[in-house]
Amino acid sequence: MNKVTVTIQGANYIMVGEKTDKEILTIANYVNSEMDKLKESAPNLGSLQVSILTSLNLVFTRKWIIIKTNRWAKRKIRSTKWRNTS
Repeated sequence: MNKVTVTIQGANYIMVGEKTDKEILTIANYVNSEMDKLKESAPNLGSLQVSILTSLNLVFTRKWIIIKTNRWAKRKIRSTKWRNTS
């Protein structure tokens, strides 16, 4: 288990996980960046709202990628011509 201190929106958090230090820091930096973008586009939001909306955006983005990937894979399987090579 790796233990890394990350900074998100000026607050320090200790993250513990199986990922490498670099991977954990990359993820934390990405979350921080997404929160910055949201704060910039909607400066009237409070920090709790920014946190919740960023979390929802990240989950929906991940779900969308999974759905798109699964649809692509299904189309690819359907379009593959199977041949008996015996």
